[in-house]
Amino acid sequence: MQISQLRFVLPVAVFAVVAVALGVGLTLDPKRVPSPLIDKPVPEFSLPPVTEEGEGLASTDLQGQVTLVNFFASWCVSCQVEHPLLNRLTEEDIV
Repeated sequence: MQISQLRFVLPVAVFAVVAVALGVGLTLDPKRVPSPLIDKPVPEFSLPPVTEEGEGLASTDLQGQVTLVNFFASWCVSCQVEHPLLNRLTEEDIV
């Protein structure tokens, strides 16, 4: 293959690969987040309290019930969006 042909074929091939990858991505359901951790037991851990007067969290605190553990960051836009939902879940006594 000559250099002039390669200059034409290479960008077209790269564009085709990117277009196919984006096309496949658009067919996926964005609300479905697959996780290998679903239906698995929680690993053993013990975390100290965030503040002196607070309580820590340990894996033994989560035994015997289904529990939602969420890691929140104030700078995270999607975390800010889901914050009202998490507050509603707390009001409904969901652990």
